[in-house]
Amino acid sequence: MPKAYVIFAGPKRRIPFRTLRRLVKRRPALAPRLLATWLTQALSGSNVTHVAIGDGVVVLEPALDGDRYYAFRDYVLTNATLIDLVTVNVARSIDLASRRPRVGRPVAAIVRSLAHWITRGLTPADNCLTITVGLLRDGGCPVPDTILTPIQLRNWLVSQGYHHVTLS
Repeated sequence: MPKAYVIFAGPKRRIPFRTLRRLVKRRPALAPRLLATWLTQALSGSNVTHVAIGDGVVVLEPALDGDRYYAFRDYVLTNATLIDLVTVNVARSIDLASRRPRVGRPVAAIVRSLAHWITRGLTPADNCLTITVGLLRDGGCPVPDTILTPIQLRNWLVSQGYHHVTLS
């Protein structure tokens, strides 16, 4: 049976708003990523703020500035922000190559993601969570529409009995 590997990441601790402001002043180029992380923490109440998906060979990491692909082994062994990995048995292999490459517009992505959360999924968004959920569904995993944050996806997958490994 084919497998999909759902990889969850985030900072090791909460980012206070004061710290966010200070970091943005020091490194303005990181502002969209830091803001997205902070918002996800604030809305979900969890440090799990990002999700990527792999097939055992390649990892697709949907990011604010576009999609990135990594060798699975390198990604898992070298990424210091990884928290959990869930192995999902899927009916059909996920096809990471079928994704049209996205070139990100970070501020627009944050606004759409926030609208997606506020409307409980009624507003479309193209973010790490929606892309991962879409690929899982393409593989035959019936992820519910009520999943709106990475931690909700992680908790749902674990509750369904999929194999879970804590990475940090």
